[in-house]
Amino acid sequence: MTGRPILLILLDGVADRPSDELGGATPLEAAPTPTLDRLAREGASGTVYPIEPGLVPPSETPHFHLFGYAAFPFPGRALLEALGHGVDVPVGAVVTHAGLRQVTPSPSHGFAIAKWWPSADDEECRALLDAVASFEAEGVRLSLRPLDYGDALLTIDGGHEAVTDSDPFFFTGWPVLRVEPLEEADDPEAAARTARALDGYLTWSHRVLEGHPVNAARRARASRPAITGSIWCLPPCGAGS
Repeated sequence: MTGRPILLILLDGVADRPSDELGGATPLEAAPTPTLDRLAREGASGTVYPIEPGLVPPSETPHFHLFGYAAFPFPGRALLEALGHGVDVPVGAVVTHAGLRQVTPSPSHGFAIAKWWPSADDEECRALLDAVASFEAEGVRLSLRPLDYGDALLTIDGGHEAVTDSDPFFFTGWPVLRVEPLEEADDPEAAARTARALDGYLTWSHRVLEGHPVNAARRARASRPAITGSIWCLPPCGAGS
C-alpha cells in the first residue's frame, strides 16, 4: 500500500446565520464542540468552493465534485444510492426515492402531509412497502426496494426522468403534489406518461395501504396510519447506463 490513509470529514449542512439570541454568533459558533476543536487542531482544515462562489447547490452535487467527478454529468443521488445498495438499475431506467408519509384528507388539496417522518418500526415499514412493491401503468413498470424505516428506492423502467416531486419535503400541512412532466423534457410524451404512471401508483398505493393490516393495528392502538403519499427526489432523477 502506498501513501498515507486519511480521514476526510465533510461538515455538510452546518452553515447557519448569526443569531441575536446567541450574541451575534451562529449556532455552530455558540455550541460546545470539543471533538471538532481537537480535529481542527490535530488535522488540516480549509474552505473550498466545489462549484463556484455564490452557488448553493444541494449536498450531493458538491460531494460529486469534491471526489473528482466534476467532468462527468451528475447521474442523480438516487442512482448512486441504488448502486450502493446493490440494486440493479436497468439501462435507460430511472430510479428515485420514495417514502412512507402520514397524510390526512384536505378539503381543498386532496391529501396533506400530516407528518413527514412516520413513527413506525422497521418491520412495520417493510410490510407496508412490500405491499406496494410493484405497479405497471402507461407502459411504465415501477419496482420498489425498501431501505430503512420507511425509505425506499423506486425503479421506473420504461419511464422518463423529467418529472416533478410529489412531496413538499419537510413541510407538514402542505398538500401531496400531483406529479407533472417538466417543461424542458426532451421527450414530452414519455415524461407525461411517467407522470401519469406515478400519480396512478400513488393513488393505488393509498388504497392498498389504507386497508393494510399494519395500518389497522396502528389505528387500534391510536397511532396515525402510515400511508405512502410520496415520490420524492432531487430532479433530475438518476438514469441507469
